[in-house]
Amino acid sequence: MSPTPPPSTPSPSYPTGVTMAEFHTLITQTGQAKLAAAIANSEPLELSAVAMGDGGGSLPTPSAARTTLVKEVHRVGINVIGVDSDNPHWLVIEAVLPPEVGGWMIREVGVYDSEGDLIVYGNYPETYKPLLSEGSGRTQTVRIIMQVSDTEAVTLTVDPSVVLATHEYVAQQIAAQTQHLTPKSRKIQAGDGLRGGGDLTADRTLSVDNTVVRTSRSISAGDGLSGGGNLGANRTLSVDNTVVRTTRTISTGTGLTGGGSLASNRTLSLDTATLSKLEKADSAVQPSRKVTAGAGLTGGGELSGNITIEMGTPQTLSATSENETTAEGHSHELQMATAAQARAGEDNERLMTPARVHQAFNHYGLGKTSTGSTSMDAPLASGFYRNIANPPQAPNGKSGSWIEHGGSTTDGFRLFATGGYTNEDNMYFKRKGLNAYGDTEWRKIIHDGEFRGSLGVSGWQPLPGGMILQWGVSARVDGDENVYLSFPVRFPNGCWGVFPAIRDGVTGHDEIFPRLIKYDAISCTLRAEVAAPGATIHGYDRYIHYFAIGN
Repeated sequence: MSPTPPPSTPSPSYPTGVTMAEFHTLITQTGQAKLAAAIANSEPLELSAVAMGDGGGSLPTPSAARTTLVKEVHRVGINVIGVDSDNPHWLVIEAVLPPEVGGWMIREVGVYDSEGDLIVYGNYPETYKPLLSEGSGRTQTVRIIMQVSDTEAVTLTVDPSVVLATHEYVAQQIAAQTQHLTPKSRKIQAGDGLRGGGDLTADRTLSVDNTVVRTSRSISAGDGLSGGGNLGANRTLSVDNTVVRTTRTISTGTGLTGGGSLASNRTLSLDTATLSKLEKADSAVQPSRKVTAGAGLTGGGELSGNITIEMGTPQTLSATSENETTAEGHSHELQMATAAQARAGEDNERLMTPARVHQAFNHYGLGKTSTGSTSMDAPLASGFYRNIANPPQAPNGKSGSWIEHGGSTTDGFRLFATGGYTNEDNMYFKRKGLNAYGDTEWRKIIHDGEFRGSLGVSGWQPLPGGMILQWGVSARVDGDENVYLSFPVRFPNGCWGVFPAIRDGVTGHDEIFPRLIKYDAISCTLRAEVAAPGATIHGYDRYIHYFAIGN
């Protein structure tokens, strides 16, 4: 498909009274103010972009009050800005529109600075900028004349990624760079006594033609020489030792004064700076001098060779070390933490001794020993404590260790474990500050060791609170006989009661029944008694079972 043809260029439509000769540009009021500030402050105004517009469909009349184009259609970076060759007060601003932009009329132009303000505004002869897709693409250059009093007050900000060079600009640059080049058609010709040369299409080398010696040439004896002549024969040049030319001179080197031509006697002397250096050399350190190692150092010796000074062996440091030196070495004072700093735990520079570490642990109850009779009444920080004085505040007044949590707050508690020289293996718990009446009473923590009994035909079982249940069975009984039975364990505080029962293995026979005779903390006496005198006693296996309760 052939590209769409460009729209026909309409006939120019100028405002009433406007002719081709009246196309011009103005510096806007904003531009005038910025130019004045640039000249006054010696800070150039940076111009950066050229904008094109279609004037809203008609040719506009330039106005210095404008801040934008009537209808902007495209904006492009400034390509070149320079001073007009015929008028030093004209700046020629040039922008290039590549073939791939267009499709609109150009009736107005404007120049913007790097801050986005409109500096120059002008109308422009109506020009249609076509696109490549319209079948008539072209590169178009837009030039704007800006008249200023000081061209140094304006500079150009260029984005090199969008700048295009016109053919004219490229041609000018090539001409400027090549005007001093030598054409390749030029030649280098070898003269008398030389060979080589040729045109400049390649590198050329000139060398001496050693096969030619011209006899018309001569060697002349210069000053201080004798001999010479033309080269028609061999010639010898000799030094004329009888001649000293007065035109010869003696020049002074570094550190010397005097000298001059040999028309008279000359004296060379050391200059003042050199003499001063020699005097300093006389007072320099002599090899016989010595460096002596002071306290805490080793080495030293005469300066006739290199010497080494070394530090002595450092002394062992401790909390009491001080900054000092001795003949054998040196020591340093250590910054040690105080007890308050150890408890605070905030200083990151000072060192801690074992005693200070212990104090820091004690501050949080870690391993702290409480020996006073009122130590458990005072508010204590959360931590671990041990007690060796059997205070009355401890459970049963016994020694041991405890965990403290919460101080005197209502959510605090104590967990106490007996220890020391007691044989008790118990733990106790109490809440602190639970209500207005203070702490709760110590409560013993029941553990599985306290419920460990013996489960069997005869056995026993402890219960929380101290109650103990015991049970057992006698040997076979036949009636009218007493049975003595020992409990599996002793009731520590006494037996509360014993409950016997008979077992014969046959249902419906009740000729023998059990009866409790007596009991104590360690045993009970039971009796198998016949129900009625003369009753028939069957020969079944009978046993008395009992159930005892106590604490």
